[in-house]
Amino acid sequence: MNMKANIVDILAIVLLVLSISTMIPACNASPESIQVYVRIEGQNSTIWRGTVTLSGTYTIEDRQVPANTVLGALHAASLLGGFSYTTQWYEGWGFYVTSIAGESASGDFGWMYYV
Repeated sequence: MNMKANIVDILAIVLLVLSISTMIPACNASPESIQVYVRIEGQNSTIWRGTVTLSGTYTIEDRQVPANTVLGALHAASLLGGFSYTTQWYEGWGFYVTSIAGESASGDFGWMYYV
């Protein structure tokens, strides 16, 4: 792995499946929401890490995005963490994250995620 590549390390710990998350009292989530841990690694340091609660949908570039997706988790983290991100929409493919907290994808290296 090239250390100069921007890497997003979004770890989504989704207490099994959406329907199961409501059965675990320690989760403190409503039937419509889940809690996930997010860690976003920039080129040289951690941009943000913490737990977000996801429910419903978010509007990103005039499109409705389910909150219980990696992009939904990134969006929720950006609201809590006060950092920005940019995306580009590709018809037939969906969103591509072009930058997080001012760190842009470049060349063959872009933002990646791990679930």
